[in-house]
Amino acid sequence: MREQIRKVMHFLAGVICILHGLSKMEAGQSSIWFYLFCGILMLTMAFFQEKIEKSRQKLAGSIYWIEAVVICFIALEYFSSHKKIIPWIYLLIGCAYFYTGYQLMIQKLRKK
Repeated sequence: MREQIRKVMHFLAGVICILHGLSKMEAGQSSIWFYLFCGILMLTMAFFQEKIEKSRQKLAGSIYWIEAVVICFIALEYFSSHKKIIPWIYLLIGCAYFYTGYQLMIQKLRKK
């Protein structure tokens, strides 16, 4: 069950990044490639998560941290656009990703 939730988290983060990149493309901004690359990378993580976690156990928590940083960048862009609610939602999601990554790293360290 937890693996499925983690897979869905990677998938949603990838979709969010790709959609944000596409909205940047419509606006004609240059940060489109960053968000599209991160989105594709996150979708790849969703499909190969089990293999990555088995082969590189210490890497699993840091993947969530990378996703959290990207989502927090999206929140910062919304803050700079003077949006009211949506940046706080993205910030909350970013904090959830940081916490998940932290918990995953702690679990891996306790197993040793």
